Amino acid sequence: MAKRIFAVISLLLLLFSATQTIPHLHDRFVPKYEKSDLSTAVRNGDYAEILRQTGLSPSAAKYFIDRGETEKLTEWQGAYFDDSDVRCKPLFWEITKLDSVERAPPPLDFVRAGDIFVSLSTHTLGWRHGHAGLFLDSGRLLESRILGSVSAIAPTESLDYSSFAVLRVMTDEETALSVAEYAEEKLLGVPYSLICGFGRELSPDDENFGVHCGYLVGYAWRQAGIDLDSDGGRLITPKDILMSENAEILCVYGIDAELFTQFAE
Repeated sequence: MAKRIFAVISLLLLLFSATQTIPHLHDRFVPKYEKSDLSTAVRNGDYAEILRQTGLSPSAAKYFIDRGETEKLTEWQGAYFDDSDVRCKPLFWEITKLDSVERAPPPLDFVRAGDIFVSLSTHTLGWRHGHAGLFLDSGRLLESRILGSVSAIAPTESLDYSSFAVLRVMTDEETALSVAEYAEEKLLGVPYSLICGFGRELSPDDENFGVHCGYLVGYAWRQAGIDLDSDGGRLITPKDILMSENAEILCVYGIDAELFTQFAE
């Protein structure tokens, strides 16, 4: 009997250890190459080098360059090369955690209504499922964060995730704005649900309607006839959205830009 108890305790300790170590096998990306002079890349229109140095797509970089705000490219370069320690902090007891950094995110002025925030920094019991949210504008993110909460609006300066990407769905700005307006009207204050998307799909008017982070983003964009679930399964995750063929990447932070090709021009 004592051997069985010892075996069970050992197994539980092993599982607990795995949940603490597995999510951190892949560190936040920080370039190993040297910083370069961004002014040269800007002068030469070398957007490939700007992307490599900052994580900014050509579209996002041009936003700053066209406004004469090249100092914000330098801010992005500093953030992209920042090797500050990452802190793993609890979000839901000790079960769900967030890998965060002690700094404000680099400027997201290029973000517009309907753009999507995706991070892989959140993990639960060893599963690095990540997080997603829908931008209502460059300063506000609508998100469904943790079990027991309701969907709410977070200011972008509070996004202390150790890594993230911002995506833009490939459609016109008017459609994107209508999606954001729909989400703010219908998907704000909705209870968190782990099982949404399974079984019969409910509407926001149903008393049992609920969302989680990926479902909120996917549901909002489905109202415009656009499916962001790249693998077509019942569960739409942040990674599903990140890999969607219907969205382009505006920027990456803490993620190797060279892993992706779908950057917005």
